Amino acid sequence: MSILNKNLADKSSFFDGINRNVILAIIILLSLVGIYLSAPKKTARLLKKTWQVQASEVGVGSPRLTDINNDGVVDIILGAGFEWSESGDSSLMAIDGKTGDRLWRSIVPEAAYATPILVDVNGDGILDATASGRFSDVLMLNGANGDILWQLSKQNPDIDLLPCNFNSPSILPDLDNDGVADFAVVQGGLANQASTFKMYDPETNALLVESNDKNQIEKVLMGLVKHNDAASFTFRVCNHIECEIKTLHRDMIKYYSFNEIQKELFLDQEGPGGRLFVVSSRSGKVLANYAVPKDRESWSSPIFTTINGQRLLIYGSGGERHNGFLHSQNLDDGAIHWSIPTKKKGVLSSPLLYAENGRQAVVAATMDGEVYKIDAATGAVVWAATVGPEYETYSSVAIIKNKDKSYSDIVSVFSFGVFPNYDSSSLFVFDGRNGDIIFRKKIGYCHGASSPLIADIDDDTHDDIVLVTCTNHEPRLIVLNNAFDQIFSEPLPSGSFATPAISDIDSDGHLDIIVPSYHFITRYSTEKKARVPHSLPWPEYRGPFWNGVSP
Repeated sequence: MSILNKNLADKSSFFDGINRNVILAIIILLSLVGIYLSAPKKTARLLKKTWQVQASEVGVGSPRLTDINNDGVVDIILGAGFEWSESGDSSLMAIDGKTGDRLWRSIVPEAAYATPILVDVNGDGILDATASGRFSDVLMLNGANGDILWQLSKQNPDIDLLPCNFNSPSILPDLDNDGVADFAVVQGGLANQASTFKMYDPETNALLVESNDKNQIEKVLMGLVKHNDAASFTFRVCNHIECEIKTLHRDMIKYYSFNEIQKELFLDQEGPGGRLFVVSSRSGKVLANYAVPKDRESWSSPIFTTINGQRLLIYGSGGERHNGFLHSQNLDDGAIHWSIPTKKKGVLSSPLLYAENGRQAVVAATMDGEVYKIDAATGAVVWAATVGPEYETYSSVAIIKNKDKSYSDIVSVFSFGVFPNYDSSSLFVFDGRNGDIIFRKKIGYCHGASSPLIADIDDDTHDDIVLVTCTNHEPRLIVLNNAFDQIFSEPLPSGSFATPAISDIDSDGHLDIIVPSYHFITRYSTEKKARVPHSLPWPEYRGPFWNGVSP
């Protein structure tokens, strides 16, 4: 063997040894490094779970924060009860912020989905709370023990209240000079109240269905399909004194869900429109009340502002199947200041008011997949943006200050689908000056998400976005930083329609996030103590002043 061949053989033997003894270890090490680098990084150190407790029927009402038991730690007041709840299950309740224990629970007639306002009505130094929702009354409850201080219907026996929901109130200045801030609240109207639903044969006038009963309706429809080979069926559908002719195709009856049939069968609006009430918080007396313009339903919470000496309330109207308006209404006489019509569906979410360049602007999202920015003084449309008619929303908007901009942008959440069926939710951020979509992210395969909140969670002095996503399919609490990177995501025990609340509830320098979900309440706290004062520009539903106005 030549010297060259011998050297090559020795090197081959050397590398064979490396292959046997080293290379496998190197490959394993590189693989582990690759897995580590490609794996999503855990962000659990941003927030920790302080406590989590079971609380019956919560998850529909958003929390308000106040110290009830005078222990120096802020407590939680929120509504409970679902659309399907049994009698006695719905309530307004108070939760101890330190431990999660229940302080009191006051039964209400049906689901208390509305977010309360808090005012000291009886002068004991503890804030009292409104209770409203899927029932035809408003209650003022003693913040110390949950006892009823007054009831709207009993304080105003001369006013006929509609048999339907009262939405989330909005706090007002002290209008009647009794030393207590007052409030405005919308009674939503009978658009979704089908207690007087009836269905007739339009030719014979025979009564086919006498109430909004799913089993009764399906039995009649399937009987028609079984005994009649017609391609479609026509009905006269009535609610109260309003009637419309509706047609259902045979295949829809046979193959579509009841929800889809209901959308086609029910009236676009099944009764009278809503009413706006201005109420004295101390006495429960109605100071003024006006019809929602254009006889529309409304699920909105009003904004109060004063422009050129006029005291105005700005809110939305319309429904899931009926168009509506974003409008400004004079508080003193009910006159319309300005009105912006929507296209096919309404403004179910509540608008936001903020100041920009010395002028007030209103921003609101619609069920048509649109976001409007309006000059609050004139009603002029500054811009209108769309995410597409295939998107709808119940979530209210928020504004966020980007660290590289001198003006605020608009944050909104939309669900993909058509009421009542949605398959995903997405977060959108719109440029505040022109309405361009500057960020979009699918945040869950689910029915919907909470309204977004804005706070500095990561202690970098810049605004972050906080929200709960999904009412099913793995509900989560998520946080996005000022660059819209997701910096926290943690599964919740159940879904929710409620918006969380953010505050340093025990003044220890750690921000807390209170998250209601179905039958649970969770308190999260930031792991690290803040180095700078907390920035909380939009920490609760309807903002820091509970009136839809951004500071």
